[in-house]
Amino acid sequence: MEVSGPALGHSRSGTAEEPSGPEQTTAFPRDMLARSLRRHRERVALRFEGRELSYADLDRLSDQLAVGLAKRGVAQGDRVALLLKNAPEFVVAHLAIAKMGAVRVPLNEMLSASEVAYMIAHSGAKAVLAHAGFSDHVSAEPDVFAARPVRICVNDQTERSLPGFEAYADVLASGGDAAAPEPRLTGSDAAMILYTGGTTGRSKGVVHTQGGLSVNLMAHLMYSEIREDDLLCLCTPLPHAAHLILETALVRGACIEITAGFDPEDLCQRISAHGITYLFLVPTMIYRLLDQKAAMDADLSNLRTILYGAFPISKARLAEAIDTLGPVFVQLYGLTEAPDFVAALPRRDHLVDDYQSACGRPTVFCDVAILNPSRGPCAAGEVGEVAVRAPYTLARYHDDPERTAEAYHQG
Repeated sequence: MEVSGPALGHSRSGTAEEPSGPEQTTAFPRDMLARSLRRHRERVALRFEGRELSYADLDRLSDQLAVGLAKRGVAQGDRVALLLKNAPEFVVAHLAIAKMGAVRVPLNEMLSASEVAYMIAHSGAKAVLAHAGFSDHVSAEPDVFAARPVRICVNDQTERSLPGFEAYADVLASGGDAAAPEPRLTGSDAAMILYTGGTTGRSKGVVHTQGGLSVNLMAHLMYSEIREDDLLCLCTPLPHAAHLILETALVRGACIEITAGFDPEDLCQRISAHGITYLFLVPTMIYRLLDQKAAMDADLSNLRTILYGAFPISKARLAEAIDTLGPVFVQLYGLTEAPDFVAALPRRDHLVDDYQSACGRPTVFCDVAILNPSRGPCAAGEVGEVAVRAPYTLARYHDDPERTAEAYHQG
């Protein structure tokens, strides 16, 4: 029997070891993920294009990648850029970076070559993992990629490769059977740099810390309503918000089906045939799913949760969705600087007419205020700017102290 407790370490076999002191008590995402990989090792964790990977497979592969990266000079605190599509390699890289205490820099595949090059250079990434399908990005900005000491290519299950990149399979093979490095992390250590949309100029690099992401993961566990017996389908880009939903599902011990993108007909078929119970969508995708269900007369009765956000949802279409699919909807409200769960609208509140135009109540971790241009509080009903205080707001904008100072007002 596996024993767990606040001061218990664990061997790689999943059996309990002797307590080693309070200083070993950790709740960083790295540790929560590592425990789940051991505890659920026999369960299927990931499905993708006919492939299945167990929790044990993810543990082994992420160890191999972490060791391979370490052998190539990547260490705790180094930035690792991920120019990867929705595929298992993204998940393995996410876990490997967490295990070794490096800093992940996820890059959305919909970014232009110039945007990708800027983010890689600006972040100071030491390593970059890229799918071979991004050859146009590499050829458009060769100097930026050549300046990375570690360059790894995932071959998209083809014979294509990226010039000057080492094969991902070779990096895994070099990891052997060794366990991933185990860094001594602190809450203030950087864990991730996410880039903003850049609507008012160059995108800003939002730095999140190990401690901040620990509390953020707890918020996801509390408010996403992901259950251990869920089968999720993630069809939005993993480098965007979906990687945090994926991480939550892995900590829960759920199973995740990844798709290369969103196709409403394919999604309807998956829900019916595979027993999908959980979706993460934006409102326009919900609309298309409803339209496709009507066109196909598809059976979507397996669904028990649709988490959505990013845009307001039409009140009329939400009413249609609830009438069609039932009370399965949970809304999140967040931003790059405070990921996903600043506020949440649970399924029960979706049934209250007055709340259907709202994005929810602040989570227990967040204080929310509406401020006027003078940064004073707005009166009820007055339009203003949303301000958030939380343990998981950004630590800073990378290499930009002026914008960091401007972003904060009284915490």
